[in-house]
Amino acid sequence: MNQCIVRPAVVSDAESAVAVLRDSITYLCVADHQNDPSTLQRWLQNKTTDNFSQWLQDSERHFVVAELNSEVCGVGMVRNSGDLDLCYIQPGKERLGIGAAMFLRESNLFLGTALCETTTMKKPSAQSRSNKLLNARPRVRHAAH
Repeated sequence: MNQCIVRPAVVSDAESAVAVLRDSITYLCVADHQNDPSTLQRWLQNKTTDNFSQWLQDSERHFVVAELNSEVCGVGMVRNSGDLDLCYIQPGKERLGIGAAMFLRESNLFLGTALCETTTMKKPSAQSRSNKLLNARPRVRHAAH
């Protein structure tokens, strides 16, 4: 089994987190940007390590990263207003429950319950799409943070 850990993002995550953001936007958001170079450039221009590090300092934003086998594979962000602004997954890591685990963590941050979640996921198999979604639900163990 693979173990996915969702935790608050830190400055040392900037390079990996930005790579996830840029790859996810480029390869998984094609339906939105239609591979239009000017649209894609606009979406990616602020996705830099310097900007990410600055964003982490904003007390109105709460960033999380998801790690799978000690590698950052997801980035999420929720604002104090409750707006979920980011939930991006590394291409090739979709439908493993990573986005759901990040959403749960971000929801806890928004609600003020600083819990640490660890999610264990099964390796995907050749199940139907509906079964994959059902099995992608994260099993979460809450621990003091």
